[in-house]
Amino acid sequence: LLAWEPRAPVQLRLAGRVAVLADGPVWQAAWDAMPIGSRLDYAQTDPPGTPAAAPPGEPSHPEPERNFAVILVTIDRLDWLRLARETHRRAGFTWDGDMVRGTWLVR
Repeated sequence: LLAWEPRAPVQLRLAGRVAVLADGPVWQAAWDAMPIGSRLDYAQTDPPGTPAAAPPGEPSHPEPERNFAVILVTIDRLDWLRLARETHRRAGFTWDGDMVRGTWLVR
């Protein structure tokens, strides 16, 4: 993942593992926590952005939960870069479970 905040100005690069969950307890808890009205967003029969000849009616997918997934991101590395006129500052951080390690990096 890459994030940029121009007002800071800071850039973050995050790396790790990604899991797409389409069932199981984490998925079920997220689906159950979603308001009923929001579940309608997953009830379309066509993918989002599909051209339509007329305004689409009410969503009607019989199993909207089949269109829903949880994307679980576990970050284990972060690269922080602070941009400045005088000199940039860059640091790297890693997580190995409970311990965080950081070091300055050559920009």
